[in-house]
Amino acid sequence: MRRWILTIASLGVIALWLVLAYVPSLPRPTLGWPAWSGAPLAVLAGVGLLAFLLIQGYMVRATDQFLSGGAPAEQLVIQAEFELDRGREIFWTAMPIVMTLALAAAAWPLWRSLFR
Repeated sequence: MRRWILTIASLGVIALWLVLAYVPSLPRPTLGWPAWSGAPLAVLAGVGLLAFLLIQGYMVRATDQFLSGGAPAEQLVIQAEFELDRGREIFWTAMPIVMTLALAAAAWPLWRSLFR
């Protein structure tokens, strides 16, 4: 029942966002961009990026430790049951780090121009 309510609420929020974004006669909601521009936004973005990289790095390390040799018997059963391959699992766990760093590098000129 809760899942159904959450689904309907999510769809309602998306529909409201679409209506507010694409109906030209309605006033556009603002999030106070001038108050968050400059150094506070740069610090917030940097902290968010650093937190993401630390959490994702921890997940890659935990995946490597879980799938490395010398695992207890129950871990070996799990690996066999789900056909887990160490290289493939580490690759897909590390892929968000690579994508995030690539997007950050591509967006760097835009971010630099916003804070001048």
